[in-house]
Order: sequence, then structure tokens, then C-alpha cells
Amino acid sequence: MRADRAALALIFVLTTLGVFLLLERNDNFFLRDDFETYHLCGYAEIARAWRAGEVPLLTPLSWQAGALAGEYQLAVFSPAITVPNLLLFSLDLPLPLIAAILVWLNSLILGFGTYVLARSKGLTPALATMAALAVSWSGWMLVWGVNWFPALASFAWIPWFWWALRRALERRDRWSVPLAGVFAALIFTTGWPFTCLMAFFLAALLTDERLRLEKHWRAVMPTAWSLLLGLGLSAPAWLMLIEYSSSTFRGQATRPLDFQTDMTVPTEALLGLVLPSVHAAWNYPWRPAGAQTTSVVMHIGLAPVAILVAGAFKLRSRLVRAYPHEFLILALLFLLAILPSLGMFRWSFRWLPLLFLQMVLLAGRTDMLLRRTTTPRYGATAVTLVSAVWAYVWWIDRGRGDLSFWFCCSVFLAATLWWIAETARPLSRLRGHLPALVVVVVTVLTAYFLLVNMPPRPRRHASQADPIFDPAVTYLALYQKERLKAPITVYGTRFFPGNEQMYSNLRFVNGYSPMGPAALTLSFGFDHIGVPDRMRPGLEPILRRMAVDGLVVWPDDEDPAPLSLEEFERAASTPDFEVYLRRSRPTRAVQTVAEALRIAWPEDIWQRQRSELPILERRGETAPGKVRFGSARLETVENERLRVTVDVDATGADRPVLVSFARPWFPGYRASVDGAAAEVMRLDSLMPAVEVPAGGTSRVTLRYLPWSLIVGLVLSAVSAAGVVFRLSVAVRSAPPRGKASAPA
Repeated sequence: MRADRAALALIFVLTTLGVFLLLERNDNFFLRDDFETYHLCGYAEIARAWRAGEVPLLTPLSWQAGALAGEYQLAVFSPAITVPNLLLFSLDLPLPLIAAILVWLNSLILGFGTYVLARSKGLTPALATMAALAVSWSGWMLVWGVNWFPALASFAWIPWFWWALRRALERRDRWSVPLAGVFAALIFTTGWPFTCLMAFFLAALLTDERLRLEKHWRAVMPTAWSLLLGLGLSAPAWLMLIEYSSSTFRGQATRPLDFQTDMTVPTEALLGLVLPSVHAAWNYPWRPAGAQTTSVVMHIGLAPVAILVAGAFKLRSRLVRAYPHEFLILALLFLLAILPSLGMFRWSFRWLPLLFLQMVLLAGRTDMLLRRTTTPRYGATAVTLVSAVWAYVWWIDRGRGDLSFWFCCSVFLAATLWWIAETARPLSRLRGHLPALVVVVVTVLTAYFLLVNMPPRPRRHASQADPIFDPAVTYLALYQKERLKAPITVYGTRFFPGNEQMYSNLRFVNGYSPMGPAALTLSFGFDHIGVPDRMRPGLEPILRRMAVDGLVVWPDDEDPAPLSLEEFERAASTPDFEVYLRRSRPTRAVQTVAEALRIAWPEDIWQRQRSELPILERRGETAPGKVRFGSARLETVENERLRVTVDVDATGADRPVLVSFARPWFPGYRASVDGAAAEVMRLDSLMPAVEVPAGGTSRVTLRYLPWSLIVGLVLSAVSAAGVVFRLSVAVRSAPPRGKASAPA
């Protein structure tokens, strides 16, 4: 127990020092692309909504990324994400510090979970420490876990789920099944689909192993109950994703059985397990084909690789016979990482974190098996590996790119010192701790030489606003792709495609959304970061119905967007862009429509026809055609995040009145007219609209309450009750302290 406490304290201290040394070295290390322009922005808006007493299912700050809960990656229903964000954003800390704290917290969860899992597999405290540090500070986590933060935050719970499910399958106690269910729910709600796939992968393999031992169907039950509890507790998250995805660009345009060859692990990148500076032709979709880049994502600290190679050399087939199931998992993960991916689960290299976790656990067990018969010299193996890879790249295949000379020298020196330390008698007591020390040293070298070389950016607070923009105005930014290569600054803050307006509580049509409403993509040609490409001409009337009163333009663009600026006047100018505002009074957020082309509701947005008139889509429409509507006076009573109430005075109208709402349509809107349920139609595939009878006054209420949320909350409540009941039974049936239970 004393050794465990010391090891956990060491993991805590090293992780804390590592994060904040990186923050001190370059505070933008933790602000990388998606994390800065998507995930952290969404977290800021979600925290703002909770503090205001609102449920953050939607946001008025973006049309493209307006469905916060439907986006899934923003983890609206994850307590592990929401609780820290509420605290951090309420303190108004600088954004790099908020990002660093979130990475630090989830790295600790991952490190501690890996340690607990390793100890449950019989590894010594020293080897479990090596495993924890190698996994939580692997190159994949340092590069992509920081960039795609939900990948880190979700994978952090994988070791805990693995430990609890393994315990449930082997011990069959009353604690393990609900614990595994809770950890599964934390994985499912944190917003990374690939980690959910990993959880099912692990569950299948662990259950298969148990079935082979017991040869009875009851061996499946702990896994089944754990996954059912996890799915039940996380039901709102994945049910809202399912409901929302059918109306998105990815949901309608992606074929579920398409093979993806992007981001598979190239064979030459495997040398990065030894020297992360090795260049390989990673097939990044945003880079030219065949472009060479370092394999820093393969870094796991050299020590686990040296142990596995030494074990394979010394033990040969005996090693595989000792741990056949572990090597099966390793082989399957290796194949998943190098083979093409399928459909929505694209980019095979996302399997690498689980591959690394299995690799370091197997390295620990290999070390313990080796030490039963011999005193291994891993330092000699490490020196040989580093020398061989270095020589191969420099003298045999220089076309793969130059290595960082000083980095290779440093790693070679670390391997040499490891060899010397293993043979020095005064250091004999420290031999078991040397692999963990090597992981730390190589990780520091990798971070220093290969990662921390980013240009500085202005430090910005979460609540810092851009004074050039008006929070009451909705803007459309006409970004041009050639402009994205250089950063754009406004009063010392960055202005870049994505969701950065959410930091400052500003309203934009643009936004960062991996899903993206299909109708916006059809009309504006938005890509996933909100850059309009292939915009349809004649969008000015639609912009009025969307209550867009501001434009951000680059006046010297060679290929300007097909929009007329006659209705706008220049309000502000910077060296990079100009801001235009509508000349007339601000457009109302609730409007009436005089005439529309009513058609049947197209489930596939791409099949929608074009028209100069507003297109009104109605379910069950049998007689499509041009329809005129009456006029009315509107008075908005409330316009909140999830609810709009408006009084409609249609006393003088001789036709029904069509009321449109300048907010993005999402599946889940419900409407009532004077308390009676009314149909929610779709205007231009973009906005909800409600028909109001003529000849009187009516109160129209539009609220967002999707069925997926209702069903999900019911399932979550039932599952939570099941967890509480199971734990209470376990507490009541546990033997009193000091009394051993009777033998079975």
C-alpha cells in the first residue's frame, strides 16, 4: 500500500509539472485547432447557459453549430465535462489556462486508471507507473488528444471501464457491474464515438475470454448488464445524436459502408515507436498526397518497446503461450490501426491509444515473466533499437526525411545511460524503476524537440469581447479559403473560422460543426469550420428572413461571394476585413410571410427544389403550389434559448397568417396556438414556421423539446435507479468490518 501511494503521488506530481511546464513554455500548446475553435468554445457557451439557469440544448450564437446537444462532441450530458467547465469559466481565467487545466485533469484520470488496471493485472507499482505515464503522455495524446479534446476526455475512462468489467466478469460481486455501467456512461457521454467503439470492442473480447473459461451463457450477463446500464445512463446523449444526425450534411451525405483510407498508420511510421522524429507518408486529407511528416504520434517513451523486443528475443514463443489472449488483442488493434476504416468511424489511427494501452500492459507482464528466469538488460536493447533506426533512416533510406539530429543524440544518450544504470551495482535497487524514468526522459525530449515550437498568440480571457461587433446583431462572415493561412486579429484577439464568437457571446450564421445542418450546406456551401463555399446566388431575401443584419467581408477578394451589398453600409473597417450593417432598422426575429411555395416535406434536403419564393415544407402535403397568407401585427413576449412566445393580431386578415422564426430548424421543435398543438413547418429548409388562423388574436409558442430527450431522460432515470438499488443491496449485504464472509 505504501508503494502504491508513492506511485500515485509520483504520477500526480509528474503530470502536474508536465502540464504547467508546457503552459509556461508556450501557453498555446493547449489551444490547437479543434479544441480552440470548436470544443472549448462550446464548453464556454454550455457553462454560460447553465449559469443562466438554461438547459444548453441549443445556442443562439451559431446557425451551423446551434444544436449543442445534437453535436454530441460537446458533451452536454457529461458530468465529467460540465462540472469542471462550470467552475473554470465562472473564474474568467485565460483560455490557455482553462485548456491546460482540462488536459491536466483528464490526464490524471487516464494515468490513475491505467495504474489501477495495471495493478489488477499483477504488475508491480514501478511497472504500473511506467504504464500510466506512457499511456497518458503518449505522442497521440500530446498531439491529437490535445487537439481533439473529447478523445482524451473520453479515453480517460477506458482503463476504469476495463478494470471494472474485468472485475465483474471474474469476481461477480455486486459492486463491479454498476461501477462498469457508470464508467461506460462516462465514456458514452463525453463525446467521442471512437471511444464508444473501443468500449464495445473490449467488452466483446473480455466476455469471449470468460466464455472460453466457464463455457456457460451466464458469463455474458455481467457484460450485458454493464453495457445496458451505461447505455441507459447516457441515453439522452446518443438518442439526441441519432435524431439530429438525420437532418445533417454528414447524416445525409455519408455512406455508412464507404471505406476510408485516410489516416491509416503507414508501415514506416512504426519506426516512430523507437524514434518519434522518423518521417513517414501519413495520409492526412488536408495535406498533399505523400507528404512526409514526423511520426511523433507513435511515441510511448521507448521503454515499453524495448521490454517487448527483449522479451521476444529471450522468450520467443514462450511469451505468446504465456499471454495468448493479450497478444490476440494486440494483433487485432494493430490490424485496426493499419487497415482502412469504415463509414462514420473513419481514420484508423484513432485506434492507437488503445493499442498503446494494451502494449504497455503487455510490456509490464513481459518484464515480470523475464525476471523470473534472468536479469534483463533493457538498456542494451534500447541502444540497439535507437542505433538501428537512426542508421536505417540516415544511411539506407534518406528519402524518408531527415531526423532531428539533437533529438536522436539525446534519445541515444538516454538509452546508453539506461544500459549503464542497469549494470551498476550501486543502482541495483532502482532497476525496477528505470523503465518509468526512461518514459519520463524520452517524453520530455519529445515535447521539447518536436512539439513545443508553436508561434505565440495573444492570451485571451473567455469573456473578452470584440468591440467591433454588436452582440445584438447576427452576422454572416464571408471567409475565403485563401485567407485562412494567416491569422486575423481584431483588437488583439483572433478572429478565425469556427465557433470563437461563442467566447464573446456574439451571434454568427457561421460555425464549426462536424455534422452541419444539411440545409445550410445546400444554401451557403459551408464546410465544417464555417467557410462559405459554392454559395447560391440570390440569398438576400433568405438573409432577411434569417434576421442577418451584419456582414463581414474581405473587400479585395478575387472571388467575392454572390451577395449584393446594396442593403448594407460599411460600419467598421480593419486592415484585414470590413463589417457592414443593414441600412434599414434591425430585422425582427419573428416575421410574417406574405407568399410561399408550399411543397411536401423533403426528408432528403438535397432533393429540395429551388424557387424565387420562400419554400414552405409541410408534412403530408398532397397539393403543392403557391399559397398567399394574411398579414398581422406581431409582438414578441419572450425569446429564450429553447422557447419563443409571440402574440399574433390577425384581426384584419382574411387568410391564415404564416409566422416564421429566425432561428435554425432542428428536429424536435413543437408549437402551440392558444394552447392547442400546432404543426411546425419548415421554411426554406432552414427555419421553423407556424400557421395561425385569421380573424382574431392568438398566442403562438414555439419550444424545443425533442422526443429523444424525453425518452432519454426516462431511460437515464430508470438506469440511475437501478444503479442506486444495486449499490444499496451491495452495502446492506456486505459483511461487517472485522468479520470475514463465510466460504462458498
